Amino acid sequence: STCYTVVFTHLLLFIVFDSVVLCFVPLCCLFLYMHFTSSFYFFFFLMIRRPPRSTLSSSSAASDVYKRQGLGLLLALFGAATGSPPDPAGFTRHNTMLRMRDNVSLAASISIPSDCSQCPVILDYLPYRKGDSFYGWDYQKGSFFAMRGMAYASVDVRGTGTSEGKLVWREYSGIELDDGEEVIAALAGMEWCNGKVGMIGISWGAFNGLMLAARAPPGLEAVVAIAGSEDLYYNDVHYMDGVKHFDEYILSMDQENALPRPPHMGLDEAWRRDRFEQSPWSLLYTRHQLDSGFWRDHSLMYHYNKLRVPVYLISGLYDEYRDFALNVYQGVRAAQTDPPAMKVSIGPYNHNFPDDCPIAPNYNSRLESWRWFGAWLGDATAGPESVRWRSVREKFLETPDVALFVRGSYAADPMLQEEAPKIPGEWIWEDWPIARRRELVLLPTATHSLQEQPDGVEALHQLEFKATAGTEMGVMWGELNPDMGVWDKSSLVYDTPALAETVQVIGFGEVKLRVNSTATLAHWVVRLEDVAPNGSVTHVTGGLLNGAQRHGRDQPSYITPHRLMDIKIPLHFTTWSFPPGHRIRLAVGNSLFRMVWPTPFSPMTTGLVVSSTSTALLLPRVLGASKYPTPRFTQISPNYTLPLPPDTFDYDTHAKSGEQPGYSYVRRKPISGPTPSKLPNPEQVQVVWHTSYSTNVHGWLICSLENLQFTANDLASSRSSYEGVSSYIYVANVTNLTRSDCVGACVNNSRISLARRVEIASHVFDDPEHLNDRQVSDSDLNSWSSRIEVPSLDLSNREWFQLTTTLNITSNVTAFHFRAHRAMVKNGEVVAEVRFRDDIPRQFQ
Repeated sequence: STCYTVVFTHLLLFIVFDSVVLCFVPLCCLFLYMHFTSSFYFFFFLMIRRPPRSTLSSSSAASDVYKRQGLGLLLALFGAATGSPPDPAGFTRHNTMLRMRDNVSLAASISIPSDCSQCPVILDYLPYRKGDSFYGWDYQKGSFFAMRGMAYASVDVRGTGTSEGKLVWREYSGIELDDGEEVIAALAGMEWCNGKVGMIGISWGAFNGLMLAARAPPGLEAVVAIAGSEDLYYNDVHYMDGVKHFDEYILSMDQENALPRPPHMGLDEAWRRDRFEQSPWSLLYTRHQLDSGFWRDHSLMYHYNKLRVPVYLISGLYDEYRDFALNVYQGVRAAQTDPPAMKVSIGPYNHNFPDDCPIAPNYNSRLESWRWFGAWLGDATAGPESVRWRSVREKFLETPDVALFVRGSYAADPMLQEEAPKIPGEWIWEDWPIARRRELVLLPTATHSLQEQPDGVEALHQLEFKATAGTEMGVMWGELNPDMGVWDKSSLVYDTPALAETVQVIGFGEVKLRVNSTATLAHWVVRLEDVAPNGSVTHVTGGLLNGAQRHGRDQPSYITPHRLMDIKIPLHFTTWSFPPGHRIRLAVGNSLFRMVWPTPFSPMTTGLVVSSTSTALLLPRVLGASKYPTPRFTQISPNYTLPLPPDTFDYDTHAKSGEQPGYSYVRRKPISGPTPSKLPNPEQVQVVWHTSYSTNVHGWLICSLENLQFTANDLASSRSSYEGVSSYIYVANVTNLTRSDCVGACVNNSRISLARRVEIASHVFDDPEHLNDRQVSDSDLNSWSSRIEVPSLDLSNREWFQLTTTLNITSNVTAFHFRAHRAMVKNGEVVAEVRFRDDIPRQFQ
């Protein structure tokens, strides 16, 4: 009893005076005493000071709260909290579990400022494994805000990463959003929080952030959404512009969804049931080929009237999701008489934060996001800080809503060769819609010119369908592309005369075509291009129409062969200044391989009626200059440095710079002999793509390798295919002091040599004869190396596992044939294996 009296007396002093000096000796005594007796008293202390207004699971704790209540040292001594020690950067990162309504707990990592007292919290809610694959990046993202007085919480979606539970059945599911509401409530209820939560996210985090904002959960006060989508069917990675799409992301998600929970990586029955054996998402999406409630129920565009939270929307002109920011802005304003505050920024960026994008000019979008959150989350209490944030809010409301980077003209190939390409142009502020916009109508003619007045000579121009055309466009709309001249040879092209003055285009254009087809299904691809005096051709923007959707996405129907029909194809958002002496080009084709799956009918001929007002290019020309000054925030460079986490490191320089080493090339095989097609020089084309990275997190060496092969045939487009193999190798207890130890017979033994396993997994589809003579398909992979650097380890005396996922999707005229295989190898033995297969009827694809 004397010992208990001493313990509780000093614990009380510690809580009251917060004095480590008064408590150090007795607490050490307590540690020794409990080490040799039991841990009963630790759990007693844990329960008597449980943080109010939180939903922490009983197995975890918000260690910052306990520290302020006088129990931080106790928790550190006995390992109940997983908070890292105070960081010199001015914040502490804490790992905890948030319990949901059904007792499943989601993993949260919270970076809390050292001086946090009633501070807001920013939420990033993703399925991307913040505990290993995304650990370093996640730590860095959170550090920016935590070093500036805002807590930052990263949470793994249910069934992914370190979170418990069964893998959610699809992206942005109702379960995910229900959990998201509970996560927001839990964070807002933390004792150190001022009750206000913001959400920030790029891609997935933008999608679910906006969908949660449409639910208006209490506590969610502002959102920053970067490179998201409002339309999951038409403007995402599954059906681009309504046509089936496959890429590396689809394979990587099916792979990572099957990985075990970090950091312990247990391959137990729960892992097998809840992750490994769950059906691939790619199979689910292939079964839903038509626009329907499956997509619409989870798309923001059908919920614009419900979005009441202030949102900041950021898009990139070199990203697939370039349209989303203005689409959301216009949609919400049209659906509501009193819409929430909204800001839009669209710059020369790919699928990235403006700060981190390799394409310049960059600006400090994190600082701008911090200001946005401060304006809406930072005024919860009285005092000078609250007054300052209200002033920031007023400044936001006083400035124009839309900031745009208006691109100048450049030559495609030289820009592509730049290590850090800088796009010419200028930032402007605008009211939207732009009052000085005038529609420019250009008409294709029988002589393949493009002019403002019809020449009265109507003609039918025909085009033989080349299923393999379009590799120059890469994976998706909007990348930095090579010269379009080669692709134009497989298209119908129409040019203006050399321009006498600058023509500036800002907005969404449209192409109207009067067309026919010899087959019952054709797609039409249109591109706006800039032709320089020297003949170089630069892509500006484009659009794609699934011919079955010509009457609307919800009214698909097959084409009547040879019958003329009028179609409209929206052009994706763009900004561009065509200078004097250049020509404006419209290119029309029927294929966009490998971006979308070719139509199954070849050979095929399509026709285009020209010199008719039914065929026209409509451009949003903007006259004069903006009346507003240059947006100041776009001139603030991202000259900050984000701290690296202390318990991770990269093995190769590519990973350190934020890149993934890889390569892509095109194999072309001419088809010889007599054919039923009029197409000159038919080919079979394969696009081979590889990427990889290596890193070390929490002592696990991780090697990630992904290989894809896309195949199409000009004379048999129905028999196209997508093949993918992804392998992740995890080796335990590897530190930055580890040296290569695989020697002798180990070197070429794939069973025990890590380096050999990595080498085999790196070149699944490679043809050695073509490796030194590549034609670049995906321009952003042009300069990357073909292998990753890892220590050559002997695996025979180490704990390791390798997960491999194989996807094989082929087609014929009537169906997609889906085959998938997963295998888990642990220490050289197969411990789990599962296969998935289905033959899915093609539905207007």
